[in-house]
Amino acid sequence: MRLILPTDQSPLDVLSQSLVKASPALEESPLASYNIRRILYGIPEGVQELPPLRALPLESCIDFMGGINFNKGCYVGQELTIRSHHHGVVRKRIIPVVFYPNSSNSEEVEIDLSYDPSSPIATELDTPTCLVGSSIVDLTPRASKASGNSPFAPSPFASSEPAEAKTSVASRPIGSIIAAVGNVGLALVRLEQFAAPDAKPAISVPNSQNNLQHYICVRGFQPFWWPQPEE
Repeated sequence: MRLILPTDQSPLDVLSQSLVKASPALEESPLASYNIRRILYGIPEGVQELPPLRALPLESCIDFMGGINFNKGCYVGQELTIRSHHHGVVRKRIIPVVFYPNSSNSEEVEIDLSYDPSSPIATELDTPTCLVGSSIVDLTPRASKASGNSPFAPSPFASSEPAEAKTSVASRPIGSIIAAVGNVGLALVRLEQFAAPDAKPAISVPNSQNNLQHYICVRGFQPFWWPQPEE
């Protein structure tokens, strides 16, 4: 629930008494809790996460939220939006991500989509300051093509075309961080490259002790509310 009110009123002032007195009692949550919840759901908002004249509606998942009328024309970016929609290929999307320490352990690390204030990332880094705007790179250089075995599949939202061959970590960013709170955030990612089975997305950050660069890993998740393709 989201309410826009004058500064001298709280949600409890305007909601019906039957709702306020319902069991369990309704309590006003802090803005930080709201932001964490919407980030976990993969929902961007505001000019920092959706910069005017730069953010594209389909990449920002606004079509999934019912925010685009595909029968209406004559708005800024309409031609690109409608063309991408009818082609059925959206190469980039905003998704929720989790940050976790990079490890030399070759075994797969189990990561859940959850906010953990005790995470080493949350306790050692001021993520809203040092991660937002950072590029995501793939730490696994490879020359093979990405396969369709993806955590975002089956999905019509990634390109069916083969991904470009990867030859080095710095060859091309596969995404960027647009929001971060503790160990979770939102990222605009290239779906095909980001979801490749052998990809290891990561961000370079300075070490607080010696100022040398090191990597933290990024795990992305497909929001549960995304529409699924028809069988």
